[in-house]
Amino acid sequence: MLKKHGIEGGREVLILGLPTSAIGYTALLGGSVDAALLAAEQTIRAQELGYRTLVSFTDEALGLVQPQGNVIIRDEVLRSDSGVVENLIRATLKGLLYARENRAEAISIYSARNKIKEDLGTKMLDLLYPAMVTDGAMSLPAQQRVVDGLLERTEKKDYPPLIRMFDFSLARKAYGELQAQGWKPRQ
Repeated sequence: MLKKHGIEGGREVLILGLPTSAIGYTALLGGSVDAALLAAEQTIRAQELGYRTLVSFTDEALGLVQPQGNVIIRDEVLRSDSGVVENLIRATLKGLLYARENRAEAISIYSARNKIKEDLGTKMLDLLYPAMVTDGAMSLPAQQRVVDGLLERTEKKDYPPLIRMFDFSLARKAYGELQAQGWKPRQ
């Protein structure tokens, strides 16, 4: 974001690598930093205290795609237990589709699971909904933006092909099967 606005990070702006967003939130409140990358809950709490959100990483229009909630698995597990992996992907996809289609119930489940009040759960999910994929897979342009962002922050010239970094074939297969079966999330 800094580069997009003509600001050189590390030269015009000091960038600190903080291990968690909770530490960034504490540093922000204590005045040790002027800005911080925050998770949804800290973002809401900071807004309630009068802080402004400068940029949202769920805004794909800005090219700020940060994949979250991924299923990451080693190739050998995929080969040896592909049925289990496919069932996991299908169940995860059903949960995603359910959450997208049943907002009120998703808020209730999310709030109970995270032991937070429903008004906070509502605000948090409202921050997260724009980043939720509709079919279990990131678009190719979004995948490329993630890789491009990694390349900008590292000294590497290139990465392996996208298919080696992002393989959504099982998610696409599961989504296609659910569509063919006419599966719909129920309340």
